[in-house]
Amino acid sequence: MSDLSGDLRGGPVEEAKIDNLHLHDLRHHFASWFVMRGGSLQALKKLLGHADLKMTLRYAHLAPAFSNVVRMLRVRKTWPSRGSGSPARTS
Repeated sequence: MSDLSGDLRGGPVEEAKIDNLHLHDLRHHFASWFVMRGGSLQALKKLLGHADLKMTLRYAHLAPAFSNVVRMLRVRKTWPSRGSGSPARTS
């Protein structure tokens, strides 16, 4: 990919003191925000032109549903203890 910082001289990239900006960086930024705002992975696959969904799945961890599961696991205070049948406190 080509370095965009030379093409954007005097603009926001230079003002922000961003060195070595590439087109791929902007593509990745778009894809990340698309998924974080609830865009589907199938739609993203088409937008990015990926031939295989496996390539698009690298953004799956940014999906709101994934974040909700992680949040639920972090706030859970009790976990089943081994063999006792009753929850054990872990805090």
